[in-house]
Amino acid sequence: LGAIHIFEPRPVLAQLLGGALVGAGVFNAQVHTTLPLGGITEADFPDLDPWSESVVSEWGNAQRNVKVYLQPIDALQLAHCHALIIEPPMPGALVIEGALETLKRCRPFILMAPIGQADMDAVCQTALGADYVFWTEPLLSGLGMSEMLLLGTPVESEQKINGFTKANTNE
Repeated sequence: LGAIHIFEPRPVLAQLLGGALVGAGVFNAQVHTTLPLGGITEADFPDLDPWSESVVSEWGNAQRNVKVYLQPIDALQLAHCHALIIEPPMPGALVIEGALETLKRCRPFILMAPIGQADMDAVCQTALGADYVFWTEPLLSGLGMSEMLLLGTPVESEQKINGFTKANTNE
C-alpha cells in the first residue's frame, strides 16, 4: 500500500487538505508544507493571513509574503512513485528538475494540467535526461484555448495514446 504526498506551502490550506483526506478515509497521505522545487532552497511566497480580521485597518485574509523552505521530491528518497501530478501554480519545470533522480529510478507517469506552450517546452526539455516522452491534448477543443493536458511516459513504456499528440521536445 502506497502513500500520497501533497505539497502545499500555505499552512492553513495544507491543514485543510490533510483534514479533508482523513475525512475521506485516506490515512496514508503526507502533506508537506513546502514546494517540491529543484535548484533553489527557499523563496518568498504570497499567502493569505487568515488572522487579519483582528486588525482594524485591514480586510480579512490580507495578502502577505512568507518565506517557504523548499524540498525537492528527490529529497524524499521514495522507494516507489507511480504518478507525479503537477497542478498550477506549481512551476512544472522546477518540480521536474527536483525529481529527476526519482523519475530515473521509479519511472512514474507525469500528468500536468493546465499548461501553456512555453511551460510545456520547459518541462519537456528538463525531463529529457530522464528519458521521457510527452503527449498533449487541448483541454477545451475548438475554443481556441492554448492550455493543454500534458502526459509524460517513460520511453520504455511508450505507446500511442488515443486523442493525444506527441509533444515536440525540440531535440
